[in-house]
Amino acid sequence: MKKFNVKNISLKLIAAAVLLNLSVYKTESNLPSLQEKSLNKQFNSNSTACISDVLNRIFERKTLYEKIAESYSGKFIKAGFDYSKKDILAMTMAMEYIESRGEINAISKAGAEGVKQLMPYTAVDYGLINNKDINESFNPVKATIASLEYILRYAKAYDSIDLALLCYNAGPGTVERILKQYPDVRRKHEFPKELLNEESKSYVNKFYFIHKRIKEPEKYGISINPAKLKFKTYKTKKGDNLIKIAKKYHSNEDLIAQYNGIKNKSRIPVNYSLLIPQKR
Repeated sequence: MKKFNVKNISLKLIAAAVLLNLSVYKTESNLPSLQEKSLNKQFNSNSTACISDVLNRIFERKTLYEKIAESYSGKFIKAGFDYSKKDILAMTMAMEYIESRGEINAISKAGAEGVKQLMPYTAVDYGLINNKDINESFNPVKATIASLEYILRYAKAYDSIDLALLCYNAGPGTVERILKQYPDVRRKHEFPKELLNEESKSYVNKFYFIHKRIKEPEKYGISINPAKLKFKTYKTKKGDNLIKIAKKYHSNEDLIAQYNGIKNKSRIPVNYSLLIPQKR
């Protein structure tokens, strides 16, 4: 499986926030205009082709994420967060942009895996399978559900989406230390940077910056024209193999293996729902 250095992919955006040397870490609702301009400059300084490639790769899976977003919007609203289907869709796609740039096979140096960069122990905690045959962290549907469950859990625990996002990146232990030393964080939504590593200093700000652009790409002059993919599910049975399944659904065995985290293409689990990507 291809190694993918996630930390290196967003160094320009991270550096933009670090160079500002702000004393606190703020959210979009009170994002300093200087930081917004700096992030915007860094975002736009990347080649248009590169940015489009990343967004188009993520938007290939939009139909998958729309169904999930519709389900989770109600859960977030019930928990007291006014997040529409469109908000949840942009949330999960923004996380994917920041975490892995939409690379199905992404693996960080720390061992985080898949498009949502779940650590193996976190994935298992949220019900994902990782055994000798399959690793569901590489299944974008299951990884997205797990990541939204994670955000929802900590958003409810801290009454804050921002703190939930910070948990996702820096870990709940870091957030607990911040709250102990700075109890007003919940009210002010200002995170002291001295308690965060370089990546975490800009994570929430960067999330909102990308979230806005994914939610309204036309407003920011971003052109989205992804490859036309559709997806089916197939319940495997004894005697199945990926070559036969790929031929039946006009797909590709390597692509099916990637989208399902199949470790050995000659051995697939029986009675398992495979996600089958197809080109239209």
